[in-house]
Amino acid sequence: MSDNAEKKFVLYDTFDSINEVDPRLYEKYDVKRGLRNADGTGVVTGITNVANVHGYLMDDGYKVPDEGILRYRGYDLYDLVDVESVDKRFNFEEVAYLLSRGVLNQYAYDLHAEDRSPSHEIDVAHSLMSKLPRAAVLSHYAVSHRFNNGSLIIHPFIPGQSTAETILSMLRPDRQFTQMEARMLDIMLCVHMEHGGGNNSTFATHVLSSADTDAYSAYSAAIGSLKGARHGGANLKAYTMQKDLKEHVANWENEDEIAAYLQRVLAKEAFDKSGLVYGMGHAVYTKSDPRARICNSFAHNLAKGTEYEKELALLETVERVAPQVISQVKGTNAEEICANVDMYSGFIYHMLGIPEDLFTPLFACGRFPGWVAHRFEEIVAGKRIIRPAYKNASHDRRTYIPMEKR
Repeated sequence: MSDNAEKKFVLYDTFDSINEVDPRLYEKYDVKRGLRNADGTGVVTGITNVANVHGYLMDDGYKVPDEGILRYRGYDLYDLVDVESVDKRFNFEEVAYLLSRGVLNQYAYDLHAEDRSPSHEIDVAHSLMSKLPRAAVLSHYAVSHRFNNGSLIIHPFIPGQSTAETILSMLRPDRQFTQMEARMLDIMLCVHMEHGGGNNSTFATHVLSSADTDAYSAYSAAIGSLKGARHGGANLKAYTMQKDLKEHVANWENEDEIAAYLQRVLAKEAFDKSGLVYGMGHAVYTKSDPRARICNSFAHNLAKGTEYEKELALLETVERVAPQVISQVKGTNAEEICANVDMYSGFIYHMLGIPEDLFTPLFACGRFPGWVAHRFEEIVAGKRIIRPAYKNASHDRRTYIPMEKR
């Protein structure tokens, strides 16, 4: 083995030790790691009129659990989606209007890509909002054809269809879908649309927009963020864990068996050995996540009378049992642990026949209007580059040694 090859392997082996930071230093220097305060609440970094996320109350410095609330431009999400009405018209386009009246590739086709005028920003937003769902479906079939020997299906776009109808029409080989299925997907797009600005991908939009970069770069960064397993990819993680649970729990109606599985997950003995129960818990919501409640309510309509009823009942049992199990293992307050939207989103996509590799892209399609609204706010009201500080923990000064003397 050559000297260069040996050095390369040394770099691989020492990757963790070279980049490690003593976790005690975060407390010593009062560093808001992950922009979180010591009690888990988020560090306030801006002001927004786009959405309000509420999940707890503060009483004499203590966090008190409360029912979750999510409002878009002041309108309660429950009112906007109206889950009680199966036949109600589609909401995604209406809600998208409230927020914002292959992305980098579009930059190359835009002769005015660096234009920051309101008219151009709005035109870009409208164009991408329309193209992203279609691009997601077409990309799925392209990848399936190239790597899985699948059929390359390219259905033409049908003008006049809603976003949800377009996705199902272009995805399904026979282009057929029911009104209830389209309504369910519309609900999913709506509940994922916006979450107050503090989520990772929206904050990424703010950061890049504050640097005065173009719209395509800002939205591409948001998509890159959403791809992460700790953010938009969490819906696939939750669904994959649920599949593993179904394989390892013999009786889906036995709460003790389900609790035992969750204990093994928390002990890093089951599933991906992360110790995380995906679909449970949230940074803001405590007693309830309104998005999860809406998904659960409408999922009942879609699952009724099908083989999915039993699976939905299993997820509801997990939602009921998990807070106590997590509380017992980690010593946390069970009242502060609720199911989040990922508990049901992957299951709902599965009921709709949507492939797993489209779970997160569809999340991006839903969240895009939120990114747009926050970029507009940053352009108009921000006007200062976002630049947080990092504390240097190394105080030793090193003597430089020339290359030939090493």
